[in-house]
Amino acid sequence: MDRGQTVFKKLREPCVLVSRVAFLPRESFDPNSPLLIDSLKELSICLSEINDADDLPSNLGDYVYLPISHLLKQDSLGDVAIEYVFKITRMILKLFWHKSGSLDKETCKKLFMITNFLINNDPSSKEYLKKSSPYKLEGIKLLQELLRSLQKQEYHSSFFVEKPEMLSIMTHMVSICLEMLKSEPFVIDLQLQCIETLRTLYVEILPHGETLSYILPGNISALVAVLGKPGLLSNSAVIIGCLKLYSQLLIIIYNDKDLGVKENSANNGRIINTILEQELKETPLDPFSLKLPILGTNLNTKRVHRDTSWLKGTSSQIRLSLESFLTKLCRRNDSRINHELSKLCGGLLANCKSSLCTSVPLLVRTLIYLNSNPQNILKSCINEVRNIFSEEVENLNSQLKESTEGTLSQLFFLVKLLEGDSELLPGITKCLVSLKTHVMKEIDIYDASTKKIQTIDQKSEVIMMDKWELDTAETGLLTNVIGTEEKTVASFLGALAHELPAQSKEHVIEGLLNEMDFTSLSDKITSMWISSNLLNGKLSISGSNGVAMDSLTGTGLNSYASYPTVAYQLLECAKQCYEGLEMEMEGQNGTISQEILVCTILRSITTVVETIGKDFQDEVIDYIYIIIENLASSSMLIREFSKRSAIVLAKILYHNSISDMITQNTDYIIDAVSIKLASGMTQRVSVVLMVICKLAGYEAIRSFKDVIETLFKMLDFYHGYSDLCIQFFKVFEIIVMEMQKTYLTADKNWDKIEDKASNKSTFKPWGIANVEQICKMLENEIIIDIEDGTIDINEDDALSEINNFKDYVNRKMELENSDSDDDDDDDDIENYEDEGSHNELEEMKKKKKTSEEWVSPIPVESYRVLLQIISYGDRLLTHPSKELKILILNIFSQIWPMLATQYSSLLPQVAQAWPLISTLTFDSDYSIVEAACVCLRIMIECSGDFVSKRFVDLWKEVKARSILLKEIKYSQIENGQETTSVVVLNRIRFPPITMKALAALNYMLLEGIIIAELFLSDLDIRDMLHCCVQSIPKDEIESKSLHLGDVLFDMTI
Repeated sequence: MDRGQTVFKKLREPCVLVSRVAFLPRESFDPNSPLLIDSLKELSICLSEINDADDLPSNLGDYVYLPISHLLKQDSLGDVAIEYVFKITRMILKLFWHKSGSLDKETCKKLFMITNFLINNDPSSKEYLKKSSPYKLEGIKLLQELLRSLQKQEYHSSFFVEKPEMLSIMTHMVSICLEMLKSEPFVIDLQLQCIETLRTLYVEILPHGETLSYILPGNISALVAVLGKPGLLSNSAVIIGCLKLYSQLLIIIYNDKDLGVKENSANNGRIINTILEQELKETPLDPFSLKLPILGTNLNTKRVHRDTSWLKGTSSQIRLSLESFLTKLCRRNDSRINHELSKLCGGLLANCKSSLCTSVPLLVRTLIYLNSNPQNILKSCINEVRNIFSEEVENLNSQLKESTEGTLSQLFFLVKLLEGDSELLPGITKCLVSLKTHVMKEIDIYDASTKKIQTIDQKSEVIMMDKWELDTAETGLLTNVIGTEEKTVASFLGALAHELPAQSKEHVIEGLLNEMDFTSLSDKITSMWISSNLLNGKLSISGSNGVAMDSLTGTGLNSYASYPTVAYQLLECAKQCYEGLEMEMEGQNGTISQEILVCTILRSITTVVETIGKDFQDEVIDYIYIIIENLASSSMLIREFSKRSAIVLAKILYHNSISDMITQNTDYIIDAVSIKLASGMTQRVSVVLMVICKLAGYEAIRSFKDVIETLFKMLDFYHGYSDLCIQFFKVFEIIVMEMQKTYLTADKNWDKIEDKASNKSTFKPWGIANVEQICKMLENEIIIDIEDGTIDINEDDALSEINNFKDYVNRKMELENSDSDDDDDDDDIENYEDEGSHNELEEMKKKKKTSEEWVSPIPVESYRVLLQIISYGDRLLTHPSKELKILILNIFSQIWPMLATQYSSLLPQVAQAWPLISTLTFDSDYSIVEAACVCLRIMIECSGDFVSKRFVDLWKEVKARSILLKEIKYSQIENGQETTSVVVLNRIRFPPITMKALAALNYMLLEGIIIAELFLSDLDIRDMLHCCVQSIPKDEIESKSLHLGDVLFDMTI
C-alpha cells in the first residue's frame, strides 16, 4: 500500500463526516451546527498531522475539497465554520496543490474569488475589520498560500492581467491587506502576514513595474501611514517588513534600467527621444527640467502609464513620502531598523538614482546619518556628499547644541568619504574653529558659575596616600564642563587625527596654537585640549585608554619626525600658560577653571611625551619640575593628571622607575625648589619635598642639603606663621621616616648604644648583676659612680659634663662653612693650643678619639639633621598652635630611638627638651597631653636611669598640676598624705579622648617606675600604680618587676 492510500484512509472518515453536513438540503442546514464545527475541526486536525507532502497525488486534494466546495454553496456559514474552511483550504493547497500543474486556472480563480468574498463580501464596506483577529489571520494566510501555489503554476505571470475581472480580484485582495495592515497596529502576526502576502504578489507573481504603477499610490499611502506612526504604536518587525516592501515596490516601478531613464541637462548635449519632443515643447524648461528624468529610446510603445509626466509627478510624491518617515525612524535608534533603512536608501540609489533624482539628497543624508555606505554607493554621489559636508560645517555651532554625538559622528563619516578631496582640509579647519568656539562658550559659562567656588583642597596626609598605578581609563578633563560630550568630541578628534595626513594635521594644530589668546582662560584650555587630541591621534577617552605600547617605545604611528614643530609649539604653549598661572595662584587656592587649565597643561605634556618618545629626553629639564610639583597639588584632579604624566615619562625614559626619574634629575629639581624658596613661593614646596622623599627615598633628600638648610632658616624668620611651620615639620616628619627606613631597617635591628654593665635592679648584691659590672667597677670606678643610678651620683658633676657636651655640639652646629668633622676637631684643638699646654692637647686628642667614636648606623650629616629638627622643634613647642605642638611631639617620638643609636649624643638633647615637654603633660587639651606623655615615655625608655631624678620631680609636679590626674579621684592623691588604708582598684569609665591620654600617661609612669624604683617611696609607687591600673592590665604591670607585683598585690588585699 503506497502513501497516498494511507493518507486517503486517514482522511476518509473526517471527510465523510463533513460531507454528511455539507450535502444537507438548505432548509435543513444549520450554519452554526456543533456537528459541523466538530467535523471541520476533526478534518483540520487530520490534515495538520500530515508532514511530508512531496509524494501525495493532487487528486487527494480534489477529494478533500469536494465537501468543502458543497459547504460553500450553502446560503450562509458561521464565522467559526468559515475560519475552519480557511484553514482546511490552506492545508489542501499546501499539501496537494503546491506543485506545478496541480492547480488548474479555473479552480485558482474560484478560490481567490471565494476567499476575497468570505473575508469581505462588500468591497465598498469595511465591516470585515470588525471580525475577530483569528478569523482575519486565517483568511490572509489562505490568500498567501494561494499566491504561493499560483507562483508554481505556469500561468502565474498572466493570471491577474489577462482579464479585467482578475485585476479587480487582485485590487480587492490588495485593498484587504492594506486596510488590515493599517487598522490592526496591535495584532503583529496579522500585520506581518499582510506584508508577506503583498510581497509575494508584487515580487513573485507580478514583478511588472507597469502593472504595479497603477496601484502604487494606495500602497505608498498605506505603508507610509504605518511607517510614520509613533514608536509606541508600531512594532519594529512590522516597520522592517514595511520598509522591505516599500523598497522592493519602488525598485520594481522606478528601476532606471527598466525605464531607460536619461537625465536632461542643458550642458550635456544629449539627444532627446523624438517621441517626446512635442511633450517637452509643451512643457517649457524650468529649474527642475535641468535635471529632469525622462524615458529613453527603449520605451515600449505599449506603456501608456509610466511616461515623463507621470515620472515627474510621482517622483516628487515619493520624495515627500520618504521625508515623512526617514527622519522619524532614524531617531528611534533601533539597530535592526537602521540596517533596513540603509538597505532601502542604498537600493534606491543603486537602481533608481535617475528616476528618483529629487530624493537623492535625502537618501544620501540618511545614509550619512546612519554612518552607512552599502556597497560603497556614496562614491557615485560625491557631489551630494560634498554639499552636505559644507552644510554640516556651516551649521555646526547650532547643531552641536542639539546633538553633539550625532553631529560629530556624521561629520567624521563625511570626512572619511571625502578622503583626498581638495575641499576637505578647509572644511576641517572651519569645523575645528566651530568646535573650539562651542567648547569655549561652555567653559566660559562654567567659569562664570564657579568663579567664587575654590577647588577642594586635600591635606598632605591624603596626598601622600595616593596610589601609583596607572588607571585603565583616563580621567575626564572637561566632564564637569560639557559632560558626556567630552568623550564624543575627544573620540572625534582622535579619529580625525588618524584620517588626516601628517602634514595636514600639523597645519591644523599650528593654526590653533598660533591663534590662541593667552589672556583668555577658555581659549587656552580649548586650544591645547584640541591640539593634544589631534597630536595624540588616538581615542583619548573611549575604548582602551592605557598608554599605547607603540608610543612608549617611541615607535608609534605618530612619529615625532612627522611633525616636530607642532610638538615643540604645544610644549612651549603649555609652559608659558603654566608660568603665568603659577604667579596668579601663588598664596591662594585656585578656581575650578584654573584647575582645569593645569590639568590641560599636564595632559598636553603627556601627549607630547607619548608622541615623540625618547626624543623628549632633551626637554626633561624644562618640564620635570612642573610634573613633580603638581604631584603635590592639593587638587585630586591635578594629581591624577600629573601622576599619569610622571608614569608615562618614567616608562619611556627611565625604565618604569619614578625613583630613577627623580634621582637623575635631582639637580634641576633642587634648582627649581631653591628658586621658589628664594622668591618666597613656599605654598607647595614642603609637599613637593614630601612627595619626592616618598617616591625616591631618603637618598634623594640627601641631595637637598641646601634646601633643608633654607627651611631651617625660614623657620627662624617665619616661626609666627603656624601654617608654614606645620608644612615644614611635615617635611621633617617624612625625612625622619625615610631616614628610619634607610638606616634602621628590620634586618639591621640597631639597638640604642648604652652601658651594658648598667644595673637598675635593687634586688642584686650591691647593684651588681654580672662579671662585666665588676670588671668595669674595678677599672673605672668614677665613671660607674656617675652612670650607675645605684651608687651615689654627684648630680652637679653630671650636669656639668652634659652642659660641656651641649656647648660642644652647639659650637659644631654653628660652623656652617665646615667641610668635615675633622675641621671641627681641629678648631677645638687649636683653642687648646692657644693655651700653650701640649700635654693637655695630647690628652684631648686621646679623649676625643675614645669618646667620639661613631657607632651609629646613621651618618653624621643625617644625624646632624635630626639634632637640628630637635633644636627647632624644642623652640616651637611654645607656639600657640595645637596642631603644630602635636606634630612636633610625634616627630620627637620617632627621633629619640634614632638618636639613641649614638647614646652619648642623645643625653644632652634629652636634658634640654625634658622641661618643656614635661610641662605639656599638664595642658588642659588631652590631645597634647597624650602626645607629650608618649614622647616622655620614649625619652625615658631611650635614656634610661639618666632621667631618674627628673622623673621623680615630674611626678611631684604631676600630682600638683595635672588636670588629667584629677579625673582619677582617690584619697591618697587628693590629701597628699600617706595612708595604710586598703584601696580597692576599680576602673573608672572615661570618654575616649580622656582614656587615650590616660593610657599614654600611665605607660609613661610605668616606664618611669621601672628606671627610678630606688628613688621612689612605696607610697609614690602605690599612687602611680593606682593610675596605671585604670588602663594597663595587671598582668602587664606585674611582668615588669617582682617589686611592682608585690606592691600591686598588697594594694588588692
